[in-house]
Amino acid sequence: KQHVDEISLFREESSHAPDPCFHGGPVVVLGDFNEGDDGAAVSYLEDLGFQNVLPLYHPGQFTWRHKSVGGQFNQALDHILFDGSMQSLNAYVGDGGTSDHLPVIAHFEASYPWPQTE
Repeated sequence: KQHVDEISLFREESSHAPDPCFHGGPVVVLGDFNEGDDGAAVSYLEDLGFQNVLPLYHPGQFTWRHKSVGGQFNQALDHILFDGSMQSLNAYVGDGGTSDHLPVIAHFEASYPWPQTE
């Protein structure tokens, strides 16, 4: 619920900006949501039309580096969700870095010419 509230607040605040990011330009929402693919924030964004890129190419691939205690981290906690201004080309989980989370890497291309900003 906390992540849904944060995303909702960000959407509301950006809709009042001179060049609101949720209206007209490409939008990527990413990060450690600390919830699996069926979590509230992911579902909220999918209801808004965003796609979660990792399950498109590697469904069920988890992003937690260490052994799970009781199976609670055997899921994708980290997500890259994108809007219709892009098409996904690939996504996967890398093995670099020293974080307790593995990096999620995605490649995109523009679906159509994006509006120019100054």
